[in-house]
Amino acid sequence: MYPFAMWPLGSSGNPIFENKAYVVCHLTTAHKASDVRIFERECKSITDKTNYGVILIAHGKMPSYDGILHVPLGEIPKSRIGRLVKSQIVSIRSLFKIKPDLWHIHDPELLLFGCLLVLLNKKVIWDAHEDYYLQFKQSDEHRTYIPKYLRTGIRKVIFGLLTFLDKNATAVISATDSINDTYQNKNKLVVGNEARIEDFELCNPQYANNRVLFTGAADQTQCFLEVVRAISNIDNLVLTIAGIKPSPKDWAFAKDQLGNRLVHLGWLNRLELSEAISKSKMGLLTYSDHETNRTNSPNKRFEFSAGGLPCVATPTKSNQNWVEDSSGAILADGFTVEDITKALNLLNDSELVWQKTSTSSREWCREFGSWANSEARLLNSYKKASS
Repeated sequence: MYPFAMWPLGSSGNPIFENKAYVVCHLTTAHKASDVRIFERECKSITDKTNYGVILIAHGKMPSYDGILHVPLGEIPKSRIGRLVKSQIVSIRSLFKIKPDLWHIHDPELLLFGCLLVLLNKKVIWDAHEDYYLQFKQSDEHRTYIPKYLRTGIRKVIFGLLTFLDKNATAVISATDSINDTYQNKNKLVVGNEARIEDFELCNPQYANNRVLFTGAADQTQCFLEVVRAISNIDNLVLTIAGIKPSPKDWAFAKDQLGNRLVHLGWLNRLELSEAISKSKMGLLTYSDHETNRTNSPNKRFEFSAGGLPCVATPTKSNQNWVEDSSGAILADGFTVEDITKALNLLNDSELVWQKTSTSSREWCREFGSWANSEARLLNSYKKASS
């Protein structure tokens, strides 16, 4: 039985883990407690399919869920420096307050803490959501907020921590095959961003709808301004945005271009996203041709496919491969306003094209896009770690 000697961060002490064989602590200081990958898939799978208890240390609110103990961290600091400092404070507090059997850590801000846990002979799983080797390399401009004179030093530190954790962690989990290839850990595995198909099986998007659904970061990484201009070229379409509101400057531009054909839905839970898909005509997978987007495998690709929502996708290498395999989207010829407008029109003007794309997308997801595939690998990694 798990010896839970000290309850986390002043928690009330309700012994919800007293009959659990093993306890895992997920720690993230960059993602919210309701994060789709961490909470909706990984944490829920552990509690639903094993006799393990789960502690989730994360910012924001988490929906109540049996078997998961949430340790709230308030709001995520707005500045990156504030987030970095808070991450280290949270890490040290957690080390003294939490006594799990296994630590499952996320975010590059926690690399130092992960290495410390290894040195203290703790079991650690490193979860690589993104390609941090790529993001921190000198030629890449993804981390432009880091002053140029600090980039070389920071890159060496990050790479050193990644290498140490890769060599010594209990396991390394990667979101994509390409990320997985950057690691050498003997227990490395891919745990992707597939959808829980049951969350979207009742979705019923219609050709007669006029909404185009945009989820995720509404910024230059997803061609947001090009999307706005493209939608403005097609009179009957409405752009709906789920997630964080765009920057004030970009929102003002979008409002000027679209007027009442622009709707911000805010953050959506699984049920709300399912309803938004049902009210939509198309989804958007409009990633820029940035190096970090060429091998991505985003949540919404699987969510839209599970719901049978036809998409317009820009021709990143990742999108090209997916469209070739699934026929679940119209692939734009390029990344310009004209390219996106043309692709939107192909779905907007033909119910036959729309229906074929919708059916193909859903069929692909049922065969290849189900979370059950990655769930089995994830749970097996926990089984190995607990033995």
